[in-house]
Amino acid sequence: MISTAPLARQHQFDKHAQHWDLLGSPLRPCAEDMRLMQSCFDKWYAAYRPAQSSTPLKALLLGVTPEIATQNWGVPVDLTAVDICQAMIAAVWPGDTPTRRALCADWLEMPDTKLAMPGTEHAFDMILADGVFVLLDYQTSYGKLARAVQRCLKGDGIFMVRPFLRPSVAEHWENIFEELQGKRIGSFHAFKWRLLMSLQGDDVRQGVAVVKAWEIYQRHVSSHAHLADVTGWPVEEIETIDAYQHSPAVYTFPSMDELIEIVSPYLFCTSQETGRYELAGRCPMLSFKPL
Repeated sequence: MISTAPLARQHQFDKHAQHWDLLGSPLRPCAEDMRLMQSCFDKWYAAYRPAQSSTPLKALLLGVTPEIATQNWGVPVDLTAVDICQAMIAAVWPGDTPTRRALCADWLEMPDTKLAMPGTEHAFDMILADGVFVLLDYQTSYGKLARAVQRCLKGDGIFMVRPFLRPSVAEHWENIFEELQGKRIGSFHAFKWRLLMSLQGDDVRQGVAVVKAWEIYQRHVSSHAHLADVTGWPVEEIETIDAYQHSPAVYTFPSMDELIEIVSPYLFCTSQETGRYELAGRCPMLSFKPL
């Protein structure tokens, strides 16, 4: 199996940094996702934070997702973002401000070592993330990340995350290509995600090497330009699949039950919100509290 060690994750983030502006939903959170995250936040804040409090909330962002980094929560927030890839920070981060900063460090090592922030254990009111589990090994790293989140959160804090979950009934990749040729898929990014999930199947412990998706795509699509002609999708977006060509990354797509079970020693799921866009059912907004 291809490694999902930090170097493999960093390699894939390097690729994302090169074509971040070409990525779209569901790979990046859309406006509907951010409305759902805001709704989860508002409910939590109303229950746990007194309205008269003027102390800024301390927030930790896993990754440098600009949609989350620039969100106006309606209350003062001091945000620290953590990403393992300096290229992602350079390409995507909207910039440091007095209340927003990005650090290069490994999520799985929080709150220790490279964060270089004294008192980070149980220091954050909320932790925010988008898609963070997909690049991690299910058996060894999901629980490690959940433990890191638990250690960083205050006892009444909230962890909000949009994971990528496989469907309850696995698709066959041959059928996905039939839908592709029949122009029954709304975007190339939705096609990529469906293809990867179908190639993984039901074994999240094995995951799926992203290079496998590129190889099958190459066998079934004559050229990027031809697919652009057939579908009307921008050829630049289609070319993003070439980031998988030599990638050592393995993606993992759990079911909802598998995700909740493996993080359950550290985190308890308190809410689930689902949008209506293409593949929204596979990208719900989840809220967790630390145990």
